[in-house]
Amino acid sequence: MPKRVDLLLCRLITYDHSWFTQEALAYSDNSILYFSDFDKIILKHKPDHIKGLPRVIYYPTPKNQKFYSLTFPFFWAPMHILIISILFLYITLRFRPKTVWTDNTWVGGLWSILKKLIGFDCFIYDSRDWIATDSKKSFFSYFANNVVWARVDYLATVTSDLQINITESRSFSEDNWEIMRWRLINLNCLIIMDSYASNFDESFNKSKSVI
Repeated sequence: MPKRVDLLLCRLITYDHSWFTQEALAYSDNSILYFSDFDKIILKHKPDHIKGLPRVIYYPTPKNQKFYSLTFPFFWAPMHILIISILFLYITLRFRPKTVWTDNTWVGGLWSILKKLIGFDCFIYDSRDWIATDSKKSFFSYFANNVVWARVDYLATVTSDLQINITESRSFSEDNWEIMRWRLINLNCLIIMDSYASNFDESFNKSKSVI
């Protein structure tokens, strides 16, 4: 049976993914780190003993962009969700990670179902932005964002061991946000900020854990 990995990560590619990778590997080199974009999923790191994981998975898209836009809500979007869900279902079942961390709602929903089966030591869910809207431009978009997505997000939130919400912090400019760093320091899921951030209260900076 393959050795359990310490950390399985699935996060959106943003301006902070490079230092986030450094922090994750400082926690444990025995980690599998994937970053997702709107058109692909990229493997950033895996332990040397792990073989067979895809390094890049591109979401299938048609060349005709008008056709793509028209059919995206009810065909391509579900296909993309299915692809990323199958990938992390396979990785989770095969390597039984001790700690999982994601800001992807669909992966979070998958892990909420697998939590008891795998026996995660810690499930961290970073909910990011709320996408539910009152707009009814498309029935499929409205149903996906306000019915399906909202319920999966709720499931991931209530089943996670640690739920991170950075909505207030994201009101800062990206230059200021760059100086904020979060570190996973143990399996009890304590999160600390280990660099100076003038936008935060001094007592907050001195806190050993942020939940």
